[in-house]
Amino acid sequence: MTNKRIPSLPADMGSIPSNVSDFNNAAQVDWLVGVNSKVKGNVTCEYGSKRSLSSAGGPYGNGSAKATLFGPNKGWDLIVTNGDKHYSNIELRWKDKNRWCPASIFNGFGGQFKQNHNKTHSMYFTDLALIFMGVSEEKYIFTSDGPCGNGKGIKEFYYTFSTQSYIDEIRSWGNDWLFYGVVVRIANNKGTGTDQSEVSCRNFRVFTKAGSLSSSHRLLCPAPRSEADRAKTMYGEP
Repeated sequence: MTNKRIPSLPADMGSIPSNVSDFNNAAQVDWLVGVNSKVKGNVTCEYGSKRSLSSAGGPYGNGSAKATLFGPNKGWDLIVTNGDKHYSNIELRWKDKNRWCPASIFNGFGGQFKQNHNKTHSMYFTDLALIFMGVSEEKYIFTSDGPCGNGKGIKEFYYTFSTQSYIDEIRSWGNDWLFYGVVVRIANNKGTGTDQSEVSCRNFRVFTKAGSLSSSHRLLCPAPRSEADRAKTMYGEP
């Protein structure tokens, strides 16, 4: 019988760090296996900061999904030439399988985002929302921790979902809701002419807290599994 490696994390990862250096040194596994990106319509966040994210549909398209959102290289990017003012929501989620992190152990989210140009029509990030899916029904919850950006410019920034009251709200949903992915909102300004620009994101991490009895206790991560199997308890690689 061949032994299978089961990824694990500290049972209590603590709070999301305020600086990217500590964030990068924290333990992590790829909760969303593979990357899928698609245009999303208007999104209403009924929890957290309760933001409404308007979307004009698909002026930018889906962008380009890479191998993983949970790594140091680009997980997703968007390179488009714009000649007018646009805005759009884009959903980033698992492609192949998901480890389906239960809301009950969620303890914060972080990631790194980059805006590569500073031209008249350069794109920029405005908002990010987390998506949770029902364990037994095809229902979704959207929650926000406030805006993640407010204007064009060449910059790379570290954004976190870290407001404790919002995290406690998510944890109170228990095991009936599972982490599904995120929605990022992109915009660009109006003006004359046309400009090509790029935005990208990478290095997503979900912090968890299953217990705090001992710093040596470990959380065994669920196996990657399909949406149809999201309610099943499975460990190790299926």
